Amino acid sequence: MPFISTLSNSAARGFGVRLGKVVRIIPIDFLIIGAGGGGGFDAGGGGGGGGFHTGSVSVTGGGGGYDVVVGGGGSGGVPQNVAAKRGNNGNSSSFGLIGQTSLFMATGGGGGGGGDSTEPNFYLNHLYAPGAGSGEPTASVSGVRGGGGGGGGTPDNGHGGGPGSYPGGHGGGPAAPRNFSKFVGGGGGGPGGAGDNGDSGGTGGQGGAGLLSDFTGIKYGGGGGGGAGPAGGSNGGGGGRGGPANSGIGDAGGGAGHYGSPGIPGADNRGGGGGGGSTGQPGALGGSGMVMIRYPISYPTVEYTEGSPVYTEGNGYRYYQFNSSGKIIF
Repeated sequence: MPFISTLSNSAARGFGVRLGKVVRIIPIDFLIIGAGGGGGFDAGGGGGGGGFHTGSVSVTGGGGGYDVVVGGGGSGGVPQNVAAKRGNNGNSSSFGLIGQTSLFMATGGGGGGGGDSTEPNFYLNHLYAPGAGSGEPTASVSGVRGGGGGGGGTPDNGHGGGPGSYPGGHGGGPAAPRNFSKFVGGGGGGPGGAGDNGDSGGTGGQGGAGLLSDFTGIKYGGGGGGGAGPAGGSNGGGGGRGGPANSGIGDAGGGAGHYGSPGIPGADNRGGGGGGGSTGQPGALGGSGMVMIRYPISYPTVEYTEGSPVYTEGNGYRYYQFNSSGKIIF
């Protein structure tokens, strides 16, 4: 059941002909938010915010319907082993026909890099301290990347953020003398801007900006803030632009990095990046993604859904918001 990219005169009236049968052709708008990446452990970098993908397409009613996938947030970094210190990437969200080219996607944000303040003789080198890059859509999929994770606080002024729609910020740390308790993480990038670098004077980087949806009037995909160490560190980074340090959620759902505690989780269904943990503290979980579909209220309600989407009406549209994976038949 493909998408229809152009409308005939009859389709413009809401109907088309297929194998002698009249079918509905419905113009829809979609908003897809990828999940946020998890924050890093131990003066870790903030997780990147999830990707933001919006557009319009025409769909056919009836038949097998369309698949909706809502990505889960990446888990935060923990101390079990070196690899586990980096936060995990958020998962992609999508709408369309899985396995075919008619699929629209927003990838998850990259995980925040692990810091190195509690094991100063171990060093993470360049492997797990940099923020992870966000996922990359395949060539056959129309997609938008999430933000890159922020770099962890390590020797020699930290490590860099991962690539994405916008990159994460660098971690911070004094090069000489190497005061390991002053390391701070960089902020995770968001779909609207890069994460800030951590300040080697003791403040974690602020997460990158999210983007505002004209569907909802809400911002999505703010990057998580970087964590801060206890000596010289005074603040974890704010989650996204406008977010407070050390506590709370930024204006686009990014979780704050923390000073003296674990990071703050990103907001669910907004794709916020998880905040980086303070010295010896775990990073936070990234926020889950979301898929929203709207179409003019002059068309009837859908025939069938799975996944319990939230249905609302307003401004001349029907809205179906999926906070978990499911299916929709128009």
